[in-house]
Amino acid sequence: MLFGWFALSPQSASVPDTTLLAMRQAANLANHQHQTEIVRPYCHLVVAQPDLLTQAEVSFYAVKATAERVLIAHGRVDDSDVLAQELQLNNAKNYTNPQVMLAAYEMWGEERVKQRFSGDWLIVDMTAERCIVLQCHQGYSSCYYQQQEQSVLFASRLPVMLAAADAPLVPNLERIAHFMLAWHQG
Repeated sequence: MLFGWFALSPQSASVPDTTLLAMRQAANLANHQHQTEIVRPYCHLVVAQPDLLTQAEVSFYAVKATAERVLIAHGRVDDSDVLAQELQLNNAKNYTNPQVMLAAYEMWGEERVKQRFSGDWLIVDMTAERCIVLQCHQGYSSCYYQQQEQSVLFASRLPVMLAAADAPLVPNLERIAHFMLAWHQG
């Protein structure tokens, strides 16, 4: 699970503490002991994994954070072993699937990753100037978002996003119709 906010303007302060609290409560983090929280002047992120997966020693996310940049990979790619060989990673078997994804993204950039990756994955790349979210073509890894003043809030689960709403949310029926029509027509 991934949630948090990103500032659209470097001068933007943050979202209200009540919004983050509502998102935390909706995320039900009590059964997510394996958590990473990253706070920078331009963003606040929480990445959590359920205990069941942590006990199985499976990691579905990797985080690489510096003062200037935050990278997160979440999910899996279908051919992580082949990717690790292509990237010539030392001791490739010691890398988790998300760690291989981050290495590929850093080496190849977003265009090659979008062409090469297959699976259920999501990559978030944030600096003070921009936020890039890459998602698998099938859209298996959910990423919901909404803008509130000078911030963009996002979450990988809909209840967390709904909890962050500062006003009643109204579906965009035109976009839904377009999506359904495009899906139906193939």
